[in-house]
Amino acid sequence: MRVDFETICDNIIVNLDINNDGHISLDEFVDSFYTQKRELIEEVEALELSIKDAQQREEAIMIKLEELEKTEKRTNNRHPVFTEWFIMQNSILSVHIIDARDLRPGNRLANAQVRLSIEGQSSKTQKV
Repeated sequence: MRVDFETICDNIIVNLDINNDGHISLDEFVDSFYTQKRELIEEVEALELSIKDAQQREEAIMIKLEELEKTEKRTNNRHPVFTEWFIMQNSILSVHIIDARDLRPGNRLANAQVRLSIEGQSSKTQKV
């Protein structure tokens, strides 16, 4: 939303003219100035507290992340399906056989389908 310069000036004058006589006295200007200055200082202080709180939360998260990275033992092995995930040492790969028929060496009519699960991720193979 775009507000033009004239509207901004009108709003300033309305806020400064406390007694609504169409004129801004020195007392009205000074009172309004210090009131707005106090409000801005309070707003800045609230924002500074909010920023400090966010920084503290970020620091706590970074500490937790560092602790997790220390306990996690990564390898350079990548899972063929979950390429964005490394397979950690001591990980458990679960293989659930959905269908398996005629699995003999050299049998081109073999039929197999499995579901792989690792580190909370899972994938189902296509029927062969």
